[in-house]
Amino acid sequence: MNYSAIKRRITFYKILSAIISYLLHPLVMPTLIFAIVFYFCPMAFNINPQMIGKLLSMIFITTFVFPVLSTFVLFYVVKRNFSINDLHMNNKGERFYPFLFTGFFYAAITYMFIRSGNYDANIIAIMGGISLSAIVVAFITYFWMISAHAVGICGVLGYTLVVSYYYPYELMLYPIALIAMLAGLLMSARLYLNVHNTAQVFSGAFLGLVISILSFVVFQEFGYIFL
Repeated sequence: MNYSAIKRRITFYKILSAIISYLLHPLVMPTLIFAIVFYFCPMAFNINPQMIGKLLSMIFITTFVFPVLSTFVLFYVVKRNFSINDLHMNNKGERFYPFLFTGFFYAAITYMFIRSGNYDANIIAIMGGISLSAIVVAFITYFWMISAHAVGICGVLGYTLVVSYYYPYELMLYPIALIAMLAGLLMSARLYLNVHNTAQVFSGAFLGLVISILSFVVFQEFGYIFL
């Protein structure tokens, strides 16, 4: 294989890895997990099927659109410019405040869900776990650049696994298999782009799995304390 062919292959895999990273950005994960559970395991939530679309739209706006806009404002104020690459925050110094703000913003949404009394306990459990993940990642990334992408996708995997355990339903096998495959692709992409090393990626995967599973289990067992 000649040099030009090798260069084209490297370029192709870099572009593909970047596309995967954009499509599976951590801010997309809350919408993804709720969409999966709403449509593949609806018995896990006490929710009117006609309200699913509206609730997903609200989740997308509050967990993706608002954080993206706040990141845009933050980078514009600090750097006086903003590009789509800034959403990945590959520089450790740029990650702490956006992650921390997102975590507390998610926590405020969770609190709003609790106070309203109109949302199913499992919705609160998942949203609370997502909030905790974002806050923990913010503090870890202040010292060490853990992979937020790995935390996000493996958090989704953890929730699909634990929801299927508490609410066994054969259709959940499909999203579990798909998310496991996407997790492998995403973590490989982050490594290929040389944004993280192996320890940072696998630590993120472990953190995402642990927080998602434990938050749901704890809320199942002790949720009455909060509600």
